[in-house]
Amino acid sequence: MYLTRFQLKAAPFAEAPDPDFFFLCDRHAQARQYIDQVLWYDETFAAVLGRAGLGKTMLLRFILDDLQGEIPLVALTEPPANVLAFLKAVLGVLGFDDIEAGQSEYRSILSAYLVHQQGRGSRPVLILDQLEAYPDSVLEELLWLASIGDGERPALHFLLFGRDEFEALLDRPRLRDLSDRVRIRYRMRELSEGET
Repeated sequence: MYLTRFQLKAAPFAEAPDPDFFFLCDRHAQARQYIDQVLWYDETFAAVLGRAGLGKTMLLRFILDDLQGEIPLVALTEPPANVLAFLKAVLGVLGFDDIEAGQSEYRSILSAYLVHQQGRGSRPVLILDQLEAYPDSVLEELLWLASIGDGERPALHFLLFGRDEFEALLDRPRLRDLSDRVRIRYRMRELSEGET
């Protein structure tokens, strides 16, 4: 009904974020500056946090489209149920689709692959969305992944997207080490009246 009334070409309000409607406001541009610390410099972790509906997933999709082919991006958009499912999903995105193994075998494959990539000058970035829904055991596994490397630098870098609840998870004693590593945290806010 409102398509005709307001002479719109498509429905602007859908269940899932639609990148066609992405608006790069000042807050998204600021978040991108923090994200670039992981993409182009030596920072290992960066987190983009905020309430639902502020455009974190839209920004993530924009980055994935914008950087296609420039940097090896490994994106997981659905929270895994456990560590085994997480490692399998990461390997699947890297092209190791049909491997059925245990945690130690998955770790060995990932470690060998990442060290090999680092030796070739490649530095993949693991992008995780909906971090607030990840089990603690999977979040702890990020520390193990961050330990892979040549002894001077990690072979894998991390962009973390989540709601504010993710920051509360990092306050748990069990995740204190991960909290210490996630030094770059950008909190998105709603659009200003002018941007709206």
